[in-house]
Amino acid sequence: MTLYSKHSITNVAIPLYISLEDAFSKENNSMFRIILVEAGTGILKVNNYSFVFMSPSVFCLNEKDIVVLEKECGVKAQVIYFDPTIINSSFTLEKIYNINNFDKFTYIQDYFYLNPFLNRTEKTSLYFEMGLMMFKRISQLYKMLYEETNPCKGDYWACRSRSFFLEILFLIQYIYTNFEEEDRFHLPKASDDLNEIILYLHTNYQNKITIEELTKTFHINRTTLSEKFRASTGMSIKDYLIKLRIKLSAVMLRDTMLPISEIMYRVGFNETTHFCRMFKKYMDCSPSDYRKQVYS
Repeated sequence: MTLYSKHSITNVAIPLYISLEDAFSKENNSMFRIILVEAGTGILKVNNYSFVFMSPSVFCLNEKDIVVLEKECGVKAQVIYFDPTIINSSFTLEKIYNINNFDKFTYIQDYFYLNPFLNRTEKTSLYFEMGLMMFKRISQLYKMLYEETNPCKGDYWACRSRSFFLEILFLIQYIYTNFEEEDRFHLPKASDDLNEIILYLHTNYQNKITIEELTKTFHINRTTLSEKFRASTGMSIKDYLIKLRIKLSAVMLRDTMLPISEIMYRVGFNETTHFCRMFKKYMDCSPSDYRKQVYS
């Protein structure tokens, strides 16, 4: 089944549909999907591989991807369903997975829009986090696309809808090109109880979190917790939490003009020297130098 946006009077239709509900549905309607995560955090399993995700972020899924939302906390998301033929009429599901099917230069250009949906290697991802400025623009385009297709109206709704959609793909391609694989939090073998703990870290990073607190909250032995966590993530709970906090502080340094001291407290650090030392350890420069590099 393919979801279409369709004009009720002229019957003109395009293989594109935007939904504000059930973005992580197991039913993909045999279509590609762009899931925009606007708020919250959670754990999504895609093809038996789990991702910790945070807002703002985006998932790029093809019609073969099988998704299960395992855990979530305050998640708000919307989804665009589309058939690749909306990009180029030659991009049928039967042909799209082999670039050799397309020999014209214009086809090759269009094909690059689909890289985030088709490439599945250790160095590529189907999940991307984004800065606040990029999120605001993509979110705005989602809103305009939704308004244009609910309901479909006017003489140019199809052309205008496609233009909004292609701009979204263009911005995602930019995120994809500049994505650093090491920034993603992997969960290759996380058990259900460990997923609960990881989700807890992602929703409470701004607070003081101790091993003792985790063992009491989740009724687990300290040694067992430490061993299971390291086996799943490749690092200790302390290192995982520090890396998460530094990652979030880098986003704030890049996308806001908040004072460094405020950012430090916002992500859970209480001591300037410790924050700067950890930031330099993971980012190879001080917080102030990082901000200068971004705006230079």
